[in-house]
Amino acid sequence: MLRALNVKNVVVNNFLMDYANIQSILLVVNDKDCRYFVERDENIPRNCQMILNLNADQFLPGYKVYANQDRNRRTRFLFKSTDDQLRLVYNKLSYIKLTLNRYER
Repeated sequence: MLRALNVKNVVVNNFLMDYANIQSILLVVNDKDCRYFVERDENIPRNCQMILNLNADQFLPGYKVYANQDRNRRTRFLFKSTDDQLRLVYNKLSYIKLTLNRYER
């Protein structure tokens, strides 16, 4: 990533290197390229701590990547409480019943 940025101010450049570690970030074009690097340890360049693509998706070497390839499927969330999940389901059910009652009239 260091080569991709054109930073003329030395202080800013040093800050980015010291605090953001941009010298250890690999910038690639798309998800496919990111997955190539993350798939196997030998594909990861030495000293690479993070891989970013142009969509700002972050991939961390050494971790398995599980992505939702089907963009049409709705994302599910992990709730910390089953009460929250039940409340959400009951609210959806009530909304569906109201909508159904409107169409039945």
